[in-house]
Amino acid sequence: RRRAQRLRSHAVTSQPPLPASLLSHVAAAYRKTRVATSSDALLLVEVHDAAIACVLSPGAMSEAGHPLIRAHALISELQATLQSEHDPALANELSSFYDALLQRIVEAYLQEQPEPLMGVAAALRELRSAWAHLSH
Repeated sequence: RRRAQRLRSHAVTSQPPLPASLLSHVAAAYRKTRVATSSDALLLVEVHDAAIACVLSPGAMSEAGHPLIRAHALISELQATLQSEHDPALANELSSFYDALLQRIVEAYLQEQPEPLMGVAAALRELRSAWAHLSH
């Protein structure tokens, strides 16, 4: 038993590290495959998760505002993918909802006030919860 543990330990530690470029390529391929095989509802959950993480990011209110720019882009993409032909009233309501969130993000950044971002995160969590329920 000890010999097997030593062999496993040696095998793990004696492996040469994988090049970062290979790891990056593998990770990108995994993400591409996961996106291609996921349900629409699951993808919506993941995009909401990403937007929430950006809004709540410690660097969100930094001078560069990169997390907020990404959150804005993610929410804009959610808005752009609304399909009004299925349920025009729902699509219009969601579009207005996303507009309000986008405006709060811009205002929070311009006024350097992180408090509105908590409301954005809470609203995104609520909608994310609905999409998560549909994905199961």
